[in-house]
Amino acid sequence: GYNELSPADQAKYEAILTAILQFDANKAGGIDHRVDIPWSSDMNALTAMLRRMQTDVPQLWVLFNYIPRYNYDTYTYQARISTVNTPESFLHDLLTIDTVFRKITAPITPDMSAYHKVKVLHDGFIAEVSYGNPSGANAGNIKGALIEKRAVCEGFSRAFLYLCQGVGIRCVYVSGSNTNGRHAWNHVEVDGKWYVVDLTADGAFAGHCGYDGFLRGQTYFDEHYTIAADDVPYNNLPTLSATDCPEPTQQPTSVETCSEVPMIDVTRPMFNVVGQRVGANYRGIVI
Repeated sequence: GYNELSPADQAKYEAILTAILQFDANKAGGIDHRVDIPWSSDMNALTAMLRRMQTDVPQLWVLFNYIPRYNYDTYTYQARISTVNTPESFLHDLLTIDTVFRKITAPITPDMSAYHKVKVLHDGFIAEVSYGNPSGANAGNIKGALIEKRAVCEGFSRAFLYLCQGVGIRCVYVSGSNTNGRHAWNHVEVDGKWYVVDLTADGAFAGHCGYDGFLRGQTYFDEHYTIAADDVPYNNLPTLSATDCPEPTQQPTSVETCSEVPMIDVTRPMFNVVGQRVGANYRGIVI
């Protein structure tokens, strides 16, 4: 979404994103923190920018929603962050997510093909995360997927976007409908062509890892998905390949089919970035 903007709008995007991700928790008001947006425009233009940003950036689970609030005292627009998040808790969560990212991406080597990199991410994610907890506060974001290890299709797709961004694979988060109703999945670029990756189709059931929704082309998309005009906040989604992505003839020895890596369970006391003990039994990293 960022790449579709003009240079002037990209600068606005960057300034707003920086302000949100570096929020000050002391500006609490009601159920949310207020973040002054260093750009004033009409409400519709700003809402569209925030919606595009929320789809681009998986780390923006702290954003309360993408509809800004106007401050009549300062005559500025403000983004809202739920008070369950503080700068300290946000940093702690990002570090924990990074630990899971490093575990999932560990088998990737510099000479690995894009196809096999995507396969490592696909299989590693399914080994780590289960589908469920639909009413959970984080079921639709990367915190639910990569920390709580339970999420719905939205959380699966945002987490896969995060993984792809981290290893340099072009990917977009897509929302729309499938035969079961509202749904979210990804479009991923491999060797200059774009394909569907649907982690929910492949790993929604515990202990199962399939490839029904792995690097599929336009024919598969037409049979399974529908996108309405207001589902995706971009001008255009990438055009999908007419056919599914062929598997390279040479298989790297480090890639296994749906391999499951045991979780590392850290049982020593854990502390957050301000020195507070957060539990004697906790999965994550020791700071």
